[in-house]
Amino acid sequence: MKRNIDALLQAGFTAAAIYDKHGNEIIQAGHFSQSRVETLPLRALNNTFLVWDDNQLILHDSKAVLDQNNQPIGSVTTERRLRQLTRS
Repeated sequence: MKRNIDALLQAGFTAAAIYDKHGNEIIQAGHFSQSRVETLPLRALNNTFLVWDDNQLILHDSKAVLDQNNQPIGSVTTERRLRQLTRS
């Protein structure tokens, strides 16, 4: 599992975490933004937000993980800096 979550960081994500179905963190890699003051929810996508933190625009996303019976077994949360949109 650690290798898979570390691969997300190598793919350009700044943070990733996996949670069980009760919301308990199983593993985390990278560093999530600390600011929740400046957020913009994206209505078309549940649990997806644009976050403004430290002069950077960040895409914060959470998705449910389902088993073969379509039952929730946990979730994955990721963040990625949108550098192309915040360059000076």
